[in-house]
Amino acid sequence: MKPFFLLPLFFISTVTFSQKGLKAISLKETTRIETALAADNMEGRRAFTPGNEKAAAFIADEFQKIGLKKWNEQDSYLQTFQMLKKINANKKVKRYCFPT
Repeated sequence: MKPFFLLPLFFISTVTFSQKGLKAISLKETTRIETALAADNMEGRRAFTPGNEKAAAFIADEFQKIGLKKWNEQDSYLQTFQMLKKINANKKVKRYCFPT
């Protein structure tokens, strides 16, 4: 009997304490953000494109607007890392033979 009594109390306390201080985002605001990220000038946000950089800047600006803290006292929301461009290994490569 005790586990059945304690389990609902656990779920109620988790829901009650985990959501304090959060504000719900409106449908209008969600639509604005989705429309901006889905715009043609974002070029699908594909890696190695200017659209990807635009989307990252837009998201960083949104973070700043809502007052999100930057990670580890950094001066930017953006993180730098190295990334290699994928080359399709299965693609046939034309080889040219020149007479010698």
